[in-house]
Amino acid sequence: ITMVITIEDAKEPVEQTRKRIAKTVYRILEELAEDMKSLKSYPVEEACLCKSQIAQNMWGSVKLTGHRWLTPMAAVAGSVADEVADVLAATGAGKIIVNNGGDISIRIKEGHQVTIGVRSNLGAKAEMEPYSITCRSPIRGIATSGFGGRSYTQGVADSLTVFAGSASVADAFATYLANMTHISSKHVKEQLVGTFDPESDIADQRVVTEIGDLDKEEIERAFSGLERALRDPLWKDQIYKVICYIAGCKKIYEKEAI
Repeated sequence: ITMVITIEDAKEPVEQTRKRIAKTVYRILEELAEDMKSLKSYPVEEACLCKSQIAQNMWGSVKLTGHRWLTPMAAVAGSVADEVADVLAATGAGKIIVNNGGDISIRIKEGHQVTIGVRSNLGAKAEMEPYSITCRSPIRGIATSGFGGRSYTQGVADSLTVFAGSASVADAFATYLANMTHISSKHVKEQLVGTFDPESDIADQRVVTEIGDLDKEEIERAFSGLERALRDPLWKDQIYKVICYIAGCKKIYEKEAI
């Protein structure tokens, strides 16, 4: 967990808030450790076997995608950000931004707004485009996935950012939708995760390890895979905006058009 937390219009001293955050994070880690076996398993249809609330949130967010080959760990960073943001919101602060490695949970009251930067790719020198979120917006979570990020991907998206009602849901859908940009190409190299990370929750899956220069047809094929996924009516109301970059090409999908 590597978080950057911003609080405006705070209602308690900074040191007290620091202690509150530390206590919350240690509790979360203990709870996740107890549920780790279930969290590294593919979701089952019948019922969630997780004990803690945060693990259940992870499981539920991944189940919303309808993807059989995601484990609840696909929503871990966003779920942790949500949990910390909720704890801090209970103190009465006016604006809270919890950025957990790029998966962001926000809580804003009347009179406040948040501006976040969307990366064109997941490299250190990526361009950032600003997007503002007001207190009246239903968006409370933003997450980004893609090639070169902290998690593995099966797709060729440079970056794919999801705006949703929670960071947990945004995290799960960012992972899922980035995977949907998968294409078979001589320019894309893949490898079984277990060959280089045997402890991974998706050790039995293949992921992208290298992307060369994609041609125009390959780029369009990758966007087409994403667009087919976005037409799924089962979760149409779960996400509000998707911004995707593939080989430097950008497309934005708003809720009305999804």
